Amino acid sequence: MSIIDILTLIYLVIFSVYHIIQGIMSVFYSEKAIKFNEKLYGYKPKETKQLIMNLKPWGSLALAIGVIGLIVALDINKYFIFLLAFAFLLGLRIGYRIIFRNLLQIFSNNRLLYKISNVFKRHSYSS
Repeated sequence: MSIIDILTLIYLVIFSVYHIIQGIMSVFYSEKAIKFNEKLYGYKPKETKQLIMNLKPWGSLALAIGVIGLIVALDINKYFIFLLAFAFLLGLRIGYRIIFRNLLQIFSNNRLLYKISNVFKRHSYSS
């Protein structure tokens, strides 16, 4: 197994466990999921009733993604095609953080998340 394979496997397991935790919390413990995400991402939603309603289906999706990821991790070569879907999902999430980095700065108390999103920001130089 190459170092790339090992790093891919480690990332896939972390990615999957994160989604399983988020999924379980969102579906079964929605209010705790909101508090967890406040700490993790540094935002505090103003309205939570609709958010709780939305967390249930999104949590179910996260849970399914996490389980699929662990299945893929059992035999990466056999299920390699699914890694493309995970890479696509990761690309979308990175894109959201880039596109909404200014909103993250405004609404987030967590400066680290904003700094991470700014890694991809283009620097403009004035003459």
